[in-house]
This record gives sequence, C-alpha cells and structure tokens, in this order.
Amino acid sequence: MLRSRHRPVWLWLMGLFSVFAVTGGEPVLAQTAPLKVTEWVSKSGPLFDRSGIIEGPTEIGLVDTQFTNANVHRLIADLIESGKPLRWVYVTHPHVDHFNGATLLRTAFPDAKFYAQASAIPLFAGMVAERQAGLGAAAPGGAPNVTAPAPTFFEPVPGAGLKVDGQPIEIIRGFGDHPDSSVVWVRSAKTVITGDVVFSHTHAFTGDHDDIPGWIALVKEIQALKPDRVVVGHAAPDVRRDASVLDEQIRWLEDYSAARAKDPSADAIKKAMTAKYPDYANDFIFVFSEGVRKH
Repeated sequence: MLRSRHRPVWLWLMGLFSVFAVTGGEPVLAQTAPLKVTEWVSKSGPLFDRSGIIEGPTEIGLVDTQFTNANVHRLIADLIESGKPLRWVYVTHPHVDHFNGATLLRTAFPDAKFYAQASAIPLFAGMVAERQAGLGAAAPGGAPNVTAPAPTFFEPVPGAGLKVDGQPIEIIRGFGDHPDSSVVWVRSAKTVITGDVVFSHTHAFTGDHDDIPGWIALVKEIQALKPDRVVVGHAAPDVRRDASVLDEQIRWLEDYSAARAKDPSADAIKKAMTAKYPDYANDFIFVFSEGVRKH
C-alpha cells in the first residue's frame, strides 16, 4: 500500500506547536537555551566595580562599563576573546564609575549600540566634570587612569527593549544610589544585574538623594523576582552572590537611615556604620557622600 509523501495537516500543526511557544503574545523558541551571565569584576580598586556580560549563542550584551582605563582595557580583551560580537552596552544609572569606560569600548566595538535611560543621558557631562577626578584620585595611576570625555553617543533604550539572541532583557527602574537607577533582569538565567541598587560587604554612596524608602522598595521588588544570582554594583572581593545580599542591603539602608536621623554629620554616620559593619569596604564613602550632598 502506498503512503502519501505529504504529512496530514494535524501532524504538521503538532510539529509547529512543539517548536514554538507563545509568551506574551510573541512566538519564541520553546527549547531556547538560557542566556549566560558572567559577573566581570574590576581587577583593581578602589571601587571594585562589577559589570554584567550577558551571553547568548551568537552575541553579547554588556551592562555597565567599568571606571578606570586599565580595567576597561582588561574587559575589552575578555569580550574580544569571547569570539562573539558585542551588540549593545547598557548603563544602569548616570554615575561616572559606571559609564566612564564607554569611550574606550566604543573605539573597540564601533558597531555596538550604547543605551541608557533618556532621563539619565543628559547628566553624564556634569558627572564627569564634578566627580571623575575626585573618585579617580584613589585609583592606581591616579587621574590619568580615569580621564575620559563625557560620552555623547548614548541613545535612549528603544521601545522594543533590549534582547540577546532574541531573548528579551528586562529593565526595572527605581531608586538606588541615584534617583534614576535601574536593574537588569535576565529571566532565563534567573540573574539580576543591580548596578548600584545593591552592594555586598561594601558601604553605599548616599549623596544624591534622601529617598531611602524608595531605595528599599526597589530592593524588595528584586526579591520578588526570586533570583538565583545577584550581580551587585560594588563588592569586596570574594563575597556572596546569592539572594541573601538583598536582605543585607535592606538592613544596611535601614541602619544608615537611623544613623543619619540621629546625627547627619559625615563623621557621626561613619562612626555608627563602621561599628555595625566593621568588615565592610569603602568607609571613605560617608565623607564623600556628605561632600556631594553639600555641593
């Protein structure tokens, strides 16, 4: 008995639906492999910035650019050696230690797009003028290691959002150490890249706003995602990277708020917070924060 070479329609439809799933009204591959997120840690201080490398099968996205020129060159080398094109760079907030490396990155990857929130982009030039030299003074090599022009090539995040190999990358906005902060949620990797919303074993900068409840609210929003991994903005070397750092950040913010309410002077806040957190890095940040606040 001869069989038709053509599959019945119902078998064809079953095959189609086994390949595709519908998520949020947009068809995506059901068997798509999770994206890989690598926490890239600066090799020298004083801030030990973290960047997030989001890697798919054929391309890469980068979150935050590093601060010192030396660390940016190291980051560029690792990105080149991945063998995959850098499609875009996203900066979580307008602090110079998170966007300062953009110019060097653009030179190395001229086809990459550079994105930030539309409200953050106009703040870059002022941040370079006001804070680049002061923060850079403590870096190995001093000011020459951080000198870079304010980038003028950033674009607002497109309406369609950011993707890596077709997988959407979610951005959640709110308060961190800057009032225009954001975090990046890589759902398939169950990993959140927090920028300076979350720190670990490191005192946070607090000079740009006083909305500590708003900051805590964003940390709690991250907790609701139930991430397996948390890539923080700054951390002492070799610290935890799981969701327990979120509880730690909330406690720190509550204790800071109480200390500042009792005595808002930088010396008093530093004394109270270093007594509670004696093993935390960057205790210089209290004086720096209050100096920025007064400026």
